Amino acid sequence: VIAGVAGYFVIKNTGFVAQQTPTVTQTPVKTATPLATSIVTPKSIVWKKYKNSSFGFSIDYPSNWGVIRALQSVIFKSESSDPRNEQSITVSQSGQGSLEDWLTALTEGEYKGRILQISQLEVGGQKAIRIDTSHLNRTIIITRFGVRNYGITTTGAEMINNGMLDTLQFFFPLVPVE
Repeated sequence: VIAGVAGYFVIKNTGFVAQQTPTVTQTPVKTATPLATSIVTPKSIVWKKYKNSSFGFSIDYPSNWGVIRALQSVIFKSESSDPRNEQSITVSQSGQGSLEDWLTALTEGEYKGRILQISQLEVGGQKAIRIDTSHLNRTIIITRFGVRNYGITTTGAEMINNGMLDTLQFFFPLVPVE
């Protein structure tokens, strides 16, 4: 009996024990929209830099995307013939109200009943609020830099949009807020 107990401790302490084979289970991934036939990662994209001195931000975007400047926003959009594969990111600004007021307006207004999740993150070195919606697979990010509120709306490939968000930087604009 003593030899058996001693043998057990020797085997246990030397690690000489039969190993069980781990069980691997695959869980299907649920997607809200069909995926493009080839997924492009941010590392394989050729990037261009966009800088807007009036709005006070710069961002890198895929070189094959278009840029549309509107009065209060800049839209970066993929060139896709299939709307299901379209991707975009819009950076807009507003000098009015607090982020909490803006969040309330979004959750009680246009996106009421369509909010999937609200979380906090950092964008361009600033604290931000992320709102994931079921409406057109949109994610809205709101943040504040200086006296301006910025809204970032993304649709489509989260991997590319997150790559773009990693490059977003805010700076004090040359044009004062009106």
